[in-house]
Amino acid sequence: MGTVSLGMDYGIRIPEKIGHPSESESIELLRAAADYGINFYDTAPVYGSSEIVLGKALFGKDSCYIATKLSLSFLEGADQTPLSRENAILESINKSLKCLQRDVLDVLQVHNATVAVFDDSITIRALQRVKHQGLVKYIGASIYNEKDALAAIDSGIVDILQVPFSILDQRLTFNVLPAAESANVGILARSVLLQGVLSEKACYLPDHLIALKEGATRIKDYYDISWQELSQLAIRFCLGIPGVHSVLLGIENISELDVAMDAVKAGMLPSVDMNMASDFQMNDNVLLNPSNW
Repeated sequence: MGTVSLGMDYGIRIPEKIGHPSESESIELLRAAADYGINFYDTAPVYGSSEIVLGKALFGKDSCYIATKLSLSFLEGADQTPLSRENAILESINKSLKCLQRDVLDVLQVHNATVAVFDDSITIRALQRVKHQGLVKYIGASIYNEKDALAAIDSGIVDILQVPFSILDQRLTFNVLPAAESANVGILARSVLLQGVLSEKACYLPDHLIALKEGATRIKDYYDISWQELSQLAIRFCLGIPGVHSVLLGIENISELDVAMDAVKAGMLPSVDMNMASDFQMNDNVLLNPSNW
């Protein structure tokens, strides 16, 4: 479960929806998710109050794993000496531990990591050190493109890689997933619904994103399904991709949680539908990156 939308306003704007869930609503939702069996939660210091809400909701739930992040802007603000860089990383880790009410971070991901991060020996050594010290169990990275993903895998430091992946965005299938498998790197698929494009929220996309709406509508019309069924199909597609070990879904309410869990229960799509899905992929690197919207 991705939790950015529980800590700040995020995603496609819908006229009748103002703001993000309250803290009490978020805590209730997170506890319901845990009761449903969801045991992996993604957050970041820059996701507003997300870390704090997760800490309150999942306190004492040791079977639930939390992955937080280390932002590049934070790293870039630190001096380049080994000691100052390590201190900067330690400061970020300690703040996250306090918010999450944990003694150890399950996963620390370099946020929006690039090739430059993995070429930076100071950062690499500092991350290795905090893992060796037991402050962090696993090191991860979230990336946007193939070049950065392959650099992360080749670095040898990354245990888990968070990548964009959906029925509309299959760009990393052929090179990144096999490389990760060979290196024993776990893959987390995010943007499975492309921030709501593969749901009824597509109806609210602005004109400059019309190509995304058309792409989602094409899938919906081909399978002759509703928008809710499209979301479930999109989730089931990603669950059926070899090499994808976990699927991250941004969920804001119980209704969306139910849709997600129904998709999981239904299992992967039939092979004929999985094979057909390659026809729906898009290759516009700008359009598929929500940070450009």
